[in-house]
Formats: sequence, C-alpha cells, structure tokens
Amino acid sequence: MKTRLRWKMAEREKGLRAIGAGPRGHYLHDGKITYVTINALGGDWREPLRGFYWYGTLDGNYVNTCDNPIPLDECKKKALAWVKEILAKRKVKYSTPGPWLVLARHKHFHSRRIWGEGGFIASVGGSDDTEETQDANAAIISAAPELYAALETLVLELDCGVSEDDFPTEVYEAARAAIKKARRIA
Repeated sequence: MKTRLRWKMAEREKGLRAIGAGPRGHYLHDGKITYVTINALGGDWREPLRGFYWYGTLDGNYVNTCDNPIPLDECKKKALAWVKEILAKRKVKYSTPGPWLVLARHKHFHSRRIWGEGGFIASVGGSDDTEETQDANAAIISAAPELYAALETLVLELDCGVSEDDFPTEVYEAARAAIKKARRIA
C-alpha cells in the first residue's frame, strides 16, 4: 500500500479562543499517522510572530525546534527532510551489498558468474542459453542493488509529495544509471 505524506493546516480556534488567536499550525500525515507538527511561536495577542517551529517523534527519534523559530516554508522543508531521512533508514538492506559484478567468462564454465562484496552471488546460464542471453541476464541481475536503491528512493520522494518541478535530478540520474547498467549500455 502506498503511503502519501501531505501537509494539513490545523483547524481554526473556536469560541473565545478564536479571539486574538495566532497563525494556525500545520501537520504532516499520511491519513493515519501524524509525523510532525508545526506551530507558530508568538503571533497571538500577547506577542508578535517570531517564526515557526516543528516537533515530532518517529522510530524512537524526537525533535523539537522551538528554540530556533524560522519561516513557515523553511520549517516545512526541514521537517519533511527529517521525516524522509528517518523513513529512508527503514529501507531493506541487501545481505550482499552492491555493486555486483559480472566476471569474465572462464574457459571451464559455460555460464556467467556474478560476484559481490561478500563473494559469489549467482551463476547465470545453462546449456540451452546462448552467450548473448547469458550476458543479458547477468547484466540485469548485477544491476539489482542499484535498481532497488534508485527505485526505492524514487518511491520515497514521490510518497513524500514531491512535485514534478521539485523532483531531484540526482534521483532521476541514479535511476537512469541503474537502467543503463541493466541494459549493458556504456
């Protein structure tokens, strides 16, 4: 199930509390969980607006920036970056980290062998496969760590509500590089 993070403005104060109320806060949520809350520091009838601060608890990490009020847009960016950083730590780790390499064909083997940092990963090919088919299969398997990392980052960025205009070029380039490796394009 896709998690879509979005900002929502806090409800207006009602009754006597609405008199002299300051700017409304915001919170970042996915429909079930509130990840961070942004509040105004000042701005009500007692004192002028000094800026905004955010706080949140996620995976045992707690942040409260009330000692450092900043403009609302900057506050939203920093809070979103913190949430994305914590969510990124939830990524699945490979038992054998990349990069995975396709070794040159050995004269005694009729298959392609893929190796990683931890050693042997896989053997690709059989007596019925052509060398071209073995090479293509080995290339896409060896690109698995890069493809996974690029696509996981891409999904995290899109899930966190990044618009097409704000989409990070480095994520796009990482996805392109992984696809290029899988296609064996230099």
